[in-house]
Amino acid sequence: MSPSSNVFYKRLASLLSERQSKPYSTTLNWIRCRLSFSLLRSAIVCFRGARSFYHRPIHSSSNIDLAFSKGQVLQ
Repeated sequence: MSPSSNVFYKRLASLLSERQSKPYSTTLNWIRCRLSFSLLRSAIVCFRGARSFYHRPIHSSSNIDLAFSKGQVLQ
């Protein structure tokens, strides 16, 4: 990632960790993991193409601890 994107993600993690009273490191890892899976999903769709005519929205989990305890990144 570029330096400016690192600054953005660190600031975002700082704000989220303060708001949700979670550790900064856990929040930053959660954000990076979500970003990685989003990029992977986009790359897969680019390679194989969309197989459906409609877009099914992905329900994001806002509970970071629950997502980590279940091992879920996306639902």
